[in-house]
Amino acid sequence: MKSIIKVAVTTILFVLYSGSLHADTDKESWKKEKGRMGEHFKEMDTNKDGVVSKAEFDIAHDKHFAEMDVNNDDKLTHEEMRAGHKKARKKRRLSPFDKADVNKDGMLDREEVASVPRLKHGFYEIDTSKDNKVSRAELEAALRSARRGRY
Repeated sequence: MKSIIKVAVTTILFVLYSGSLHADTDKESWKKEKGRMGEHFKEMDTNKDGVVSKAEFDIAHDKHFAEMDVNNDDKLTHEEMRAGHKKARKKRRLSPFDKADVNKDGMLDREEVASVPRLKHGFYEIDTSKDNKVSRAELEAALRSARRGRY
């Protein structure tokens, strides 16, 4: 029984930290892109009138240009632009824990892990506080234990 739990928990932790909670389909990719466009639009619409004026557009893009122009020479090299885009993508990327945390309370409850079959099987072992929620710290502790062969 203990070896079954060990295998289940190790598999769960691998899935969560490998970023493979959900496979991206074309439809999911479009939803993500559409969401990013919406976020970007909201950022640019500084007066919140539902439209982006040329002035608002220019201000937002001037800010992004300045963030990418690391040597402040008012020019972007290919490397600066690539690094700037990589940094922006990294900011947008959510951890697997954050993807599973649908209600964004910093905890994973039984409902949230129900869509992740491999996680729901080891839920009670990872939930060391026995509050029917798994915190990021509990999950990280379980991962460390699994690495040391304790699960």
